Amino acid sequence: MKHLVLIQFVLAVTLLFYQNVFSQEKLPAKEESQKEKFYTSFDEALIKPEKVYKLSIMYSKDNEKLIQVLSKCKNLQSIDLLDCNITEIPKEIFELKNLQNLFLEFNEISEIPEDIRKLKNLKIFSIKYNKLTNIPESLSELKNLELINLKGNNISETDIEKLEKLLPDCEISY
Repeated sequence: MKHLVLIQFVLAVTLLFYQNVFSQEKLPAKEESQKEKFYTSFDEALIKPEKVYKLSIMYSKDNEKLIQVLSKCKNLQSIDLLDCNITEIPKEIFELKNLQNLFLEFNEISEIPEDIRKLKNLKIFSIKYNKLTNIPESLSELKNLELINLKGNNISETDIEKLEKLLPDCEISY
């Protein structure tokens, strides 16, 4: 089962990569390649935090280092924290004005804070396989949201229907 989920994850990341490649304006070669690079370790990201646009961390339990990276990497556009034993969404994420993709899959998150409304540029939000039981109405303020994945949580059908009405142009997976 974990292998199937990992394959799905790799396919999703590949799809996002190609969507971003074809949707961005052409940048000078060096800057373009920098924006496409996925940083996969905290230490690597901290070398030049202003150049970090995409962060993909799997199976890390170092939440102190995570907070440090999120505080310093202000240009993040995509964050993927897979199975990092996170129990709450770090508040530092809500200060990332350029964030477009947020993947917090296979963690222990039980609540989406109201501050999610600060992520005005968020397009994709995947928080599948966590411990959510409800959804804040503040999600409806994210007018750029194209996809939200809530699979594997214990969210009522009533809450899903309410969210579908609040975000009619957003694909909701549950």
